[in-house]
Amino acid sequence: MKRLILINTIILSTALGAFSQKNLNAEFGLLLNRVENPGFNATIDFETSHSDAFSLKSKFETGFIIGQDYNSLSFALSRGFVKYFNSGFAVEQSIGIGTMANFYKVESIWYFDAYGNVTRYKDGSNWGLMPVISMGIGYDLTKKKDTRNIIWLKPSAYWNFGFGGINLPYFNLQLSYSFNLKSF
Repeated sequence: MKRLILINTIILSTALGAFSQKNLNAEFGLLLNRVENPGFNATIDFETSHSDAFSLKSKFETGFIIGQDYNSLSFALSRGFVKYFNSGFAVEQSIGIGTMANFYKVESIWYFDAYGNVTRYKDGSNWGLMPVISMGIGYDLTKKKDTRNIIWLKPSAYWNFGFGGINLPYFNLQLSYSFNLKSF
């Protein structure tokens, strides 16, 4: 009986997913880590529409931030949802995991951790695991389901476990423009 329920669930979920609209979207924008740390990002996302107002997204994001003491390169995979409203507004939320590399512009970086230990970061890139949480509000310029062109404002929080722990989050603000590459 359990096997029959599992098989029916798989068939039903596959059948329902086959009839939904799928979009491949691109997004480009500006990042602001702090006022003195600008950057840019590029995102490719695969969006599955489950209704006219609700979609699930899988995203591959890249970002580059130019800091005073370091430059930062990041790659992340995220999964989330988008809720569209008839007024043209949209709300997005996603959670993901990625990697981040900091390239320090100084000869030596010394760090004191919570236990009083002294650590020297190596010259060149310092890679770390990067969990990320993002939320955003956007406005659809076209208000068409097939060819959405959206301007986004997305604050996000992320952590660089190569540098600090869960108690040291970083925040940035992203202003971006997304558009549809292809609909399936």
